[in-house]
Amino acid sequence: MQTKKPSAQRWKILAVSYLNIVAFALVFQSLSPVLDLIIADIGLSHAEAGALMSYFALPGILISIPAGVLIDRYGARNVGLASLLLMTAGSVLTILGRSFVALAVGRAVAGTGAFALTIALTQLISLWFKDRELGRAMGVFNTGMPLGTIIALNTLGVIGRAYGWEISLSLSTAFSLLALTAFFFVTRVPPRVAMQEQQAPITLADMSGMARLGAGIWLAGLAWLWANAAGISYLTFGTDYFLSQGENAATAGLLTSFLMMGSLVFSPAVGFMLDRGWSQKTMIIVGSGCVSILYLLIPRMPSSAYLLTVLLGIAVALIPVSVFSLPARILPLHKIGVGFGIISACLNVGIMIGPCVVGLARDMFGGYQTGFVMMSLFGLASLLSIVPLKLKGHS
Repeated sequence: MQTKKPSAQRWKILAVSYLNIVAFALVFQSLSPVLDLIIADIGLSHAEAGALMSYFALPGILISIPAGVLIDRYGARNVGLASLLLMTAGSVLTILGRSFVALAVGRAVAGTGAFALTIALTQLISLWFKDRELGRAMGVFNTGMPLGTIIALNTLGVIGRAYGWEISLSLSTAFSLLALTAFFFVTRVPPRVAMQEQQAPITLADMSGMARLGAGIWLAGLAWLWANAAGISYLTFGTDYFLSQGENAATAGLLTSFLMMGSLVFSPAVGFMLDRGWSQKTMIIVGSGCVSILYLLIPRMPSSAYLLTVLLGIAVALIPVSVFSLPARILPLHKIGVGFGIISACLNVGIMIGPCVVGLARDMFGGYQTGFVMMSLFGLASLLSIVPLKLKGHS
């Protein structure tokens, strides 16, 4: 009986973590399907509407590493609960907002909690799953973000047009409350970790100690930064590109969404491969190299758009699971939280950089050819970032 209880508990932890990452995706993407309704109702410009998406990601750059330090010190459960409260409160503020400033504040508060939550969730999984089970667990977990995104993009817009954008956002907020309740009642850390959690105040040494984590976690973060600079750029401008090529709206959206569908379908298989001994470094190199080539081919082979975008989704799926299983491999147990903080901060830098650069290229050159070259270079930068990483135990 003693050996079965921890086993059952870790799968409950994975289920609750999955529920929460879906909640994160729903809140993150809740504005996109109803942005036109908010523009018309509140009287926003398109620039202001776009900024509301950026305000959600911006706090992630600033708070991710401190959040990781807090998680290592006070525990993923405590910080996770606080993060969920912030994400839910920010969502409520957004629903109540009747001006750009009010909406921006709500999105920033929600983003602060949301990105701290992702660090707590990934640390929890790394603590409960070890060795040959970690890749599988991360593979399942990483299907939550694309699933939540697909649900949001295909349901919240329809609901918003039928009942109003406030009702649409209220549903994603209600799901956050459900996730918060499940997190409160189910989540705990393994006994060996609970004994190590400290209650002393955070000191300057806790923050300055990041320099002693080693190069590995920073290389993983850089690879993740450039992978997201490419991927988010594609998700941002892909639909507009395919529309400009004469595709209808449904087809353009489908071709763009293949990038997320790839992770939804193939992430568990990637996790299984990692558990069977495949190297995270190799997976990231292969995935980044393939996406770099595919971003170059998509605008040059329009008749093969379906094939190339499906292959893009498969190639992209190799990267997230590999990145998120690295901190537990290259960092000591008591530093995993700050490791995920570094990865989260890099993610948000990539979100900020990529679409800005690609959008600027679109405005300067009047087309997307240069933008796809930039996405290809981002993919190449991801590959080059991970090459110096040294992993023990793999060839």
